[in-house]
Amino acid sequence: MSQPKNIWTYWRPVYAYTWALMQRSSYHHLTQTLRRMETPKVVLDIGCGTGEYIKHLPKKHTYHFVDIDQKSLDIARKECERHLEAGRWAVHCLDADGALEKIGPVDVITAVHVISVIPNPDDVIARAKQRLNHNGHLLLYISRMSKRLPRRLNGIAQAFGFRGLNLNRDRELHARRAGVFNECYHYTRH
Repeated sequence: MSQPKNIWTYWRPVYAYTWALMQRSSYHHLTQTLRRMETPKVVLDIGCGTGEYIKHLPKKHTYHFVDIDQKSLDIARKECERHLEAGRWAVHCLDADGALEKIGPVDVITAVHVISVIPNPDDVIARAKQRLNHNGHLLLYISRMSKRLPRRLNGIAQAFGFRGLNLNRDRELHARRAGVFNECYHYTRH
């Protein structure tokens, strides 16, 4: 198992002013999806970064926020302390594989713009499906722009650890638009 590249070393200082702006529609879609869930859920959020969206999350759920970058988790922890009830959240410095091994089964697994930097996305998706409770949800958010970028930008994207994904080949994942730039791939375990 190869360790994911920690792109947060580069992105953390400017994240709120760059990539987070393009992901706002994903954050909104995620919070609305979680808000529509009637009963309280246990949510595993893989790759939470600095927790830009924590302040908008519904408070009825219990959250496990996971990232490989401890400095980003320190920021996310402060967001949790500010916006969520004590005892309803935890932060874990783990990669996706470690999170799926140690946390769960859970009701919801989210990965907001992180699946394309995980070294083994197909394996992680398959394992995530298995770590869901009955009627659990897997919500994967990716940039729609990644399908439209000119090939000459591929080298730059790969230098930051991003790789192309074709989630359409998984018939169990249902694509939904999550704003102009983003889409959500949703799986429900039955």
